[in-house]
Amino acid sequence: MSLHVNSPGYKLRLEGLGIPTHDELLASETSRSWQYVPHNHDALEEIANRLGVAAREKRTLTYGALVKNVTFCIASVNEGRPYQPNMDVDGGNVIRQHDLEVADEFLTYLSLHSYKGADLIASALVTGPAIGKPNTEFLRLARKLRRSSPRLTADAELWDRELQLNFGYFAKLK
Repeated sequence: MSLHVNSPGYKLRLEGLGIPTHDELLASETSRSWQYVPHNHDALEEIANRLGVAAREKRTLTYGALVKNVTFCIASVNEGRPYQPNMDVDGGNVIRQHDLEVADEFLTYLSLHSYKGADLIASALVTGPAIGKPNTEFLRLARKLRRSSPRLTADAELWDRELQLNFGYFAKLK
């Protein structure tokens, strides 16, 4: 029998083990201060759209492909002037560290909203520097949000399951 996170039986088990609930985990992540996201809703919308397209096409993106030709206007970056991240499309070569920090923050923000709204972690759709491997930010979130149950899951299994959740969810939206 599978119990949902919000079912009373699951909450009783969690309380006995001292494991945070779904809402507690989400609150711990969303209470952080966002350095880049609040300043650029157009870039956020573009990145969200790219994630949705990738999921509908049942494919992943690299960091470079995710932010290619996306113009960011963030007060604390490039003296507030519009700029585009300088990454190879394959995502393997990041010239400026803050480009990766910006991309990670946007991904984390969108992942938390997709987790809250649809119980999926959108950053699963973006591979790390090694194509075919999950990105570090996805693994950090997934380990925290998905491993809240007593059963631990291998990273590859966790990533594959999350990709399938994303693909399935977006396939239903067509």
